[in-house]
Amino acid sequence: MNWREICTLADKAERIVAGVMSGTSADGLDVAICRCNGSSGSMVVGLLCFDSYSYTETFRDKMIKTYDRKLSTVEKINYMNFEIARVHSQMILDSIQKSGLPIDIIGYHGQTVYHDPDRGATLQLGEADVISTITELPVVYGFRSKDVSLGGQGAPLIPYLDWILFEPGTVTVNIGGISNITVLGKTLDETTAFDTGPGNCLLDITTQKYFREPYDHDGKLSARGVVNKELLTLLRERNRSFSEKPPPKSTGREVYNEEFLARIESYPPHDVMRTLVAFTVGELWSHINRYATAVNRIVVTGGGAYNKTMMSELDQLADCEVFVPEDRLIESREAMGMAVLAHEFFNGTPSNVPHATNASRAAILGKLSLP
Repeated sequence: MNWREICTLADKAERIVAGVMSGTSADGLDVAICRCNGSSGSMVVGLLCFDSYSYTETFRDKMIKTYDRKLSTVEKINYMNFEIARVHSQMILDSIQKSGLPIDIIGYHGQTVYHDPDRGATLQLGEADVISTITELPVVYGFRSKDVSLGGQGAPLIPYLDWILFEPGTVTVNIGGISNITVLGKTLDETTAFDTGPGNCLLDITTQKYFREPYDHDGKLSARGVVNKELLTLLRERNRSFSEKPPPKSTGREVYNEEFLARIESYPPHDVMRTLVAFTVGELWSHINRYATAVNRIVVTGGGAYNKTMMSELDQLADCEVFVPEDRLIESREAMGMAVLAHEFFNGTPSNVPHATNASRAAILGKLSLP
């Protein structure tokens, strides 16, 4: 691809973009192929195709070990950077080929293995040059780095999409590995977003440890337990520093991991699961209650939306409608967000939300890898 072709692509008002997301749960890859037309508040986004790919147990295990400071090395991180890209490339190609659509660009998040914006650092693996070479398409990637370089949290990245899709007075909740919310105002400047703490990550760790299952399907395991008040108090105390920190803020698996769950083996496993639900949803609602005003509706997406125990807990706490949309939006929202960010990169339109991330200014997010 030469610069003349890039300029032609930049001049297009409408693009077909493959948005690609692998979240902190590290359980698979989502590919959302979207038609994006226009820019900023006048943008129209349509989901054309969506595919979700699960990782093999071996690959996921290698990826999770990359998070572990005790096990990971520079050599392993470097190797995984390229292996992740090769695995992701084949999944992206499969999705594109099944769609039969003429893709203009790929918006690629990569796999976050470390995120510490308070120290000005974030790292996503998945070498974009490998992906652009294999797919023969331009790849926009590295969406967090610019915001972090401007003193921001680098996350959440989805508020821009939410502002396009939803009405003011809505709080969108994504319960992935980490839980985050977007509080939608009338304008982008009045919109804020931040992480509220763990999502599924602590439940996943516990499910895998005690029940040899990848996750708590439909919340059935946690539903068999009862909330242990002593354990709930312990978890809240361990989380006090993050919980009491005002937004903007973000977090990740570097905080909510096996170490966070240390020394709780004496509690019955099902009770641990149920208590983790109460802790996770309690932190989520506490943040909504403290930082969102005039809320008409809570829209829940991410894997946690399928956890019936979680949704029941949130229903009991919330004083407004809790809405779970159709499956396609639950599963595709974050990947759609990557498509929108890549589209705005070529439009030359800033797509971070400084009010949400605390970046010093608005900025165009992303970097470009050419085939």
